[in-house]
Amino acid sequence: MQMAQGDFYCRQATEADLPEIAAIYALCVRNGDGAFDDRVDPADLAVRYRGLLQGQLPFIVAAAPGRVLGFAHCENYHASAGFTHCMQSSVWIRAAHRRRGVGAALLRALLLTCRQARYRQVISWVLLDNEAALALHRRLGFVVMGWHREACFTGGRLRDVLMLRHDLWRHGAPPAPFDAARVDAPEGVGSMIALA
Repeated sequence: MQMAQGDFYCRQATEADLPEIAAIYALCVRNGDGAFDDRVDPADLAVRYRGLLQGQLPFIVAAAPGRVLGFAHCENYHASAGFTHCMQSSVWIRAAHRRRGVGAALLRALLLTCRQARYRQVISWVLLDNEAALALHRRLGFVVMGWHREACFTGGRLRDVLMLRHDLWRHGAPPAPFDAARVDAPEGVGSMIALA
């Protein structure tokens, strides 16, 4: 799968991309750009990302001649067999290439790849204060599933995390309005969350 987007294109990641992928993620961690880690071990990253490639899980890069601009991948949402239809996504972009359509192109390509692989849902965890990531997910049809208050300790402080969901088989339906203060939940659950 290859999708052209002007001065870059999206394609399946390869083993040759792993050093640049690890460098992008490590830089995002150092800069506090939405990562859930404060430190990163390049050897651990290589093992993790190589495992995604070998497992043939959705793993896309945005590339320009001689350079990876960003990447997006999915991992299994949960180890239990009952969740095999559900994936968890991540999108990472070099700072110099943000707000240029790279993130949207990567996430669209990732969702298309997941749909072609017959997955049903894609879940994403996004820091509540990462407005750009929340806006991107909203534009592509993700809805809020839950709000995890002070769930992630990164950057020297506790941060709230939103759990978002994209139903891959409802592309024709308009996305629900996105409001961080409102959680899509069965009746009564929303009030329980508000009390947390």
